[in-house]
Amino acid sequence: MRTAADLRNEAAPEASIPGSWTRWPLLYFWITAATGVLLRAMVFLPSWSGGYARLLHAHSHTALLGWAYTALILLLAARFLPPGEAGSRFFRVNWGLTQAAVLGMFAAFAVQGYGPYSIALSTVHILLSYSLGVWMWRRLKTGRRRGISVRFAQAALACMALSSAGPWALAWLGSHGLQASAGYRAALYFYLHFQYNGWLTLGLFAVLYAYLEERLIPFSRPLARIHLLLYTGMLPPAFLLSMLWAGLPPFWHGTAALAGLLQAAGAAAFWLLWRGIPGIGSYLFQGWAARLLRLSLLVWAAKMGLEAASALPALEALVFESRSVIVGYLHLVLLGFVSLFLLACWLQQGWLEGREASIAAGVLLLAAGLGLNELLLFLNGWLGWLGSHLIPWSNGLLAAASLLMLIGISLLLGAGCKRKAAAVPLPSSVPNSVPGESG
Repeated sequence: MRTAADLRNEAAPEASIPGSWTRWPLLYFWITAATGVLLRAMVFLPSWSGGYARLLHAHSHTALLGWAYTALILLLAARFLPPGEAGSRFFRVNWGLTQAAVLGMFAAFAVQGYGPYSIALSTVHILLSYSLGVWMWRRLKTGRRRGISVRFAQAALACMALSSAGPWALAWLGSHGLQASAGYRAALYFYLHFQYNGWLTLGLFAVLYAYLEERLIPFSRPLARIHLLLYTGMLPPAFLLSMLWAGLPPFWHGTAALAGLLQAAGAAAFWLLWRGIPGIGSYLFQGWAARLLRLSLLVWAAKMGLEAASALPALEALVFESRSVIVGYLHLVLLGFVSLFLLACWLQQGWLEGREASIAAGVLLLAAGLGLNELLLFLNGWLGWLGSHLIPWSNGLLAAASLLMLIGISLLLGAGCKRKAAAVPLPSSVPNSVPGESG
């Protein structure tokens, strides 16, 4: 069987990403994990508790706007920008300013929480994302075989811009002293919904479909269109799933449930497409990249099921009133789906290269820590919902889970820092044994 390196060397590179750039997202990933350990340790260090809220804001902003945003931007650039565009002056300047904004945000949030400097730097990041989104949209590579992936990429960029309505609303509400209002909570959920379910999810699937199209792997385009139309078409009403805590009238509650079911149908269309490609594991991702991709897609399926189930009235208290469940869900999406999917792509791209043992240890420790973290959070939420006692030593076990993830990410960061080359080609064809395209 051909290795990932063999596949990457079968075609000339397209958009070349500077090797030093790929270290920044991994650094943010490490900072996110390190602050996660500190947050868990604060339970045992009462003298540190005063800085918990500030560090939590720094942690969450670095995870979403540092690690996830920059990692996905580089993948989209590598797969969708024409040759030479990744090295253009605009992209280099925007990239440099974005890194300054992310580092500045982390420091500002850690020191002052929400304050003039952190808000100003967050605003700068939003404006930089606007300009980059428009610039990338105008340069997306198109072609007869790239229709599906480009449409997913366009939808992702649109959701990235749309999600920013949440922070603008938060700023206005905060300036009027409405931080405790239902509108403030709704604006926050609006932002998270279009970030997690819109920008990040659609961007990752854009990259996955680009792999299929660039390698000329036949797949069912009708199923891909169903996936695209149902998922993106239901994104706006699916936001109501995040608003069920507000006691929506029956019509809007039913609309939320229907949106969740239709999005699940779109996800089912993707799984039918995926299972209909014989030998897909041999032609797309290899080794640990393939394992991470499979795991991330399984987590995505679980996420879709949880979202649809959240519309059940009997589960509303468990879903929206348990902090453990809310935190567990956010970690499930950003770590279990988004981060593992990103790492799978980075391994396949060759942006993480090192000894097989180091890569394996890093992935296994990260997955073990994530699994333990999710088990504890969801189980404690369920026990609390039942009025039962929580798991003994939960805080210590959660701290241990965070430490496992930090060690695993540290090993992967070491692999990423060894990378010097910039070119990341993909093969232009697959063996003739792959059956013809359907649809």
